Amino acid sequence: MRLHCEISTRVGHHLFESAYSYSTFCLQPDVPENCHVIFAQPGPYPPGTVAKYNCALGFERIGVEERACQSNGTWSETAPICALDVAQNKPAEQSSGQQSAQNAVQSIPNCALTDHSKSSWWTVSLLGQFNVRAISITLGHLSSEIVDIRLETANKNSTSCAKYIGDLKNSTTVFCSADSVSHVVVHATSRLHLCSFKVYAINAQSPWQCALPSMDVLTVNMNHCYSSSRTEKLDWKSAQKRCLDLGGTLPIRISPEAQSALRASLTAAQTTQSFYWVGLMGTNSRGWVWADGDPLNPNESDWYEEPGETKEDEAMAVVLGRPAGWRWMPAAQSVWNPWICQTKPKFCTSPGVSANGRVVFSSQSYAIGTYAFYSCESGFELYGETRRRCEKDGLILFLVVDCGMPDQWMDGTVVLVNRTTTFGSLTEYRCRRGTVIEPNRSPFRTCGADSMWAGDIPSCLEVDCGPPPPIANGVLHFTNTTLNSSVTYSCDENYRLIGHSRSFCSENGNWLPNPPVCYDMLTLKEINDHSSDSNLVLSLVVVVLLVVLLLVALKASHHRFGGNNPMVPGFNSWLRRNVACHDNGGKSPAGSSDGPRPLVYATPSQPMDSMIYYAPTGLSMVESSCVSMTQFEVPPSMVSVQRLPNGMVSVRLPTVHP
Repeated sequence: MRLHCEISTRVGHHLFESAYSYSTFCLQPDVPENCHVIFAQPGPYPPGTVAKYNCALGFERIGVEERACQSNGTWSETAPICALDVAQNKPAEQSSGQQSAQNAVQSIPNCALTDHSKSSWWTVSLLGQFNVRAISITLGHLSSEIVDIRLETANKNSTSCAKYIGDLKNSTTVFCSADSVSHVVVHATSRLHLCSFKVYAINAQSPWQCALPSMDVLTVNMNHCYSSSRTEKLDWKSAQKRCLDLGGTLPIRISPEAQSALRASLTAAQTTQSFYWVGLMGTNSRGWVWADGDPLNPNESDWYEEPGETKEDEAMAVVLGRPAGWRWMPAAQSVWNPWICQTKPKFCTSPGVSANGRVVFSSQSYAIGTYAFYSCESGFELYGETRRRCEKDGLILFLVVDCGMPDQWMDGTVVLVNRTTTFGSLTEYRCRRGTVIEPNRSPFRTCGADSMWAGDIPSCLEVDCGPPPPIANGVLHFTNTTLNSSVTYSCDENYRLIGHSRSFCSENGNWLPNPPVCYDMLTLKEINDHSSDSNLVLSLVVVVLLVVLLLVALKASHHRFGGNNPMVPGFNSWLRRNVACHDNGGKSPAGSSDGPRPLVYATPSQPMDSMIYYAPTGLSMVESSCVSMTQFEVPPSMVSVQRLPNGMVSVRLPTVHP
């Protein structure tokens, strides 16, 4: 991802644009990779200033050469791109016709031509993966209409350029882009007459980056430069020494792509030489080995004919031979031949800079190891990495901060939270079962800007929940406090237990579930019958409880007079109604002038897995001699019980609807 500068949110778009519209200057224009801009004067640039774009040596400019500063503070046109033709001299194929496919990618006047058919295709292998930004195509007069140009990647994904093609005339540049492209395919409706085809990529290396003025660069493939001697010839060992002096070697471990690129380049170069040394030698004891001692993988060989066994007194090596179509041939090491050196690029090209940006370099030569430091003009903010580095492959890349994988942790496992190890990534330390992170220590560490994991590595301690919490009016029994230990609670005589009778020591170091509460029936009844100022808080809780139950009872009474089944559908065993009638002499209960005083009763069910609550229903409002009681059976998990500081018990019930 390329960095860019945007208007700072601290300045504000409307304020900046207002100032910008009244300005009479332009800021830094966009400069693409492999390109630089020449100005007649330093910035800021007044209207009329011309920015002239030049590409690095070997790169072609696709687009305008000049852009002008306009009166509104913007630059005219669109910035060009600077790219290399990565299809030149690469292997090509076509659907039919004579073997002419290669003509379209070579510097010869002939064209590639297919036979007449319902459809035709032509393809070129780029022998690598490139970020393509444009395609130049020249058709002959015999060609039918181009249907599509597809950019294909190594994993078989493809990008169609059909919408960019239009009505192709003789020579046309198509601005179609895709990354990691390895093949390009052209499809035509009938006959295809293709005279020139160029694929422009921005991440390729130019021959000048190889910095070997005394040699001819044949090709740059897979980040290696392959250069041949001009007229000088040497024996194999002397040729290897000459390459070592240049910081390289005779070609070793040549990939199939590099072998194909060398054959195509030597064929296109039309050299007068017939043989070139490469870095493979024969031994009597170990067979064929590379110049650095690694044995040859038979699956990676490129022999024209399989060689015989090397004799004990022979010193053999390998040449690329014209008679063999530039494939491998064995030869005595004492023979004098030209040679090919395999080296790494020595320089990078310009990394470019976004509009309204600035860049300074640690070295003006763009040598390997050079840093580019980015910033923005005043009023803009930088989005992206602030540093890039010229790598040893000759490509200048964003400097990625990577902390690497954390060290192995004996106390448990380390998890990459973001699944990355780059700047800002998180790691989480997870203890083995039965242990927990020591107190006051964080289980997380962060990848810092110094490529180090910030924070200390935590330690794990055995899980110990400590003594379980006691309960009032009850006792507890336990033998251990470590993981999975249990504690059993029981209540004193005449007290009932609400909640769970057992708790367990959990992995997080807490006793779960929470301890129960012990209470007795008489106390709960007294709370209803003898309210006083000293129990005001508890009384308020009971009043709220009574209101809720009264509403439920009224609703239950309504259903009862309507002839409904006393067992309400869908309420299962949680709700039952009972009617209790008694003779009170026509008098209301004591303390009440309006009718029966509502009472709440709570008893444990059998077995002890729920509580049963009783409350009067609306029937008691009509017949004073009968009290209709509604029974609620509620699981303990739905009951909230809290012991108050004054020793009383606060009970909160769920709202139920009969």
